[in-house]
Amino acid sequence: MSRAVLIGLGGIGSHLAEPLARTLVFTEYPRAPDRLLLIDGDRYEEKNILRQRVLRHGNKAEETAEILSGLFPKLSVEAKPRYVDVENMYLFVREDDVVFLAVDNHATRKIVAEHVATLQNILFISGGNEEYDGNTQVHLREGGRDRTPPLTWQHPEIQSPADKHPGERACGELIAEGSAPQLLAVNFMIAALMLSAFTLWLQEKPLSYGGCYLNLLSGNVRPESLKYWNARETA
Repeated sequence: MSRAVLIGLGGIGSHLAEPLARTLVFTEYPRAPDRLLLIDGDRYEEKNILRQRVLRHGNKAEETAEILSGLFPKLSVEAKPRYVDVENMYLFVREDDVVFLAVDNHATRKIVAEHVATLQNILFISGGNEEYDGNTQVHLREGGRDRTPPLTWQHPEIQSPADKHPGERACGELIAEGSAPQLLAVNFMIAALMLSAFTLWLQEKPLSYGGCYLNLLSGNVRPESLKYWNARETA
């Protein structure tokens, strides 16, 4: 059976985890995954309480998995307290999975996006944000073909990331870098947009967009049209 895989349990992922689990448990749609895999090599810290859902000072994946298992005992929830990298990617993301990526660096996005591109059938939903804006991207592959654009279609900078994978950064670097300012409201909204795309897929509704752009200051949520992508694919 397929799995839902949530990579990153920070500002976005910590708020996506519980409603995602609830959706998996109570949905009546047959294509819903029956297992949830949580992946994150980081730990919750006191500062996380400002905008993250879980705060028990342990590994994010393990702590979240323990809480969700208590809330939803019928759901199989597994934790992997590691960062994804090129060596373990094939173990964590497999054919027919539904993958939610909620990380804060392009280096990890590149690793996951490149692996997804090698699979025949997969739904890949990525979300990220700055302080007042953010975006989601939906990459659907069926029968080895892209039905919606890969992450690099709208964001080619992912192909040549300027940042480092968290597993490559020393502890001193992480402390020096700190966290870019983010707002709880924007984290919530990006998580909701990711869950919305998943809900449409569960209902077998045709995806008419490849993602959404959100701007809190203007109140704008703009879908990324598939018009030009579809024109290229049929040319």
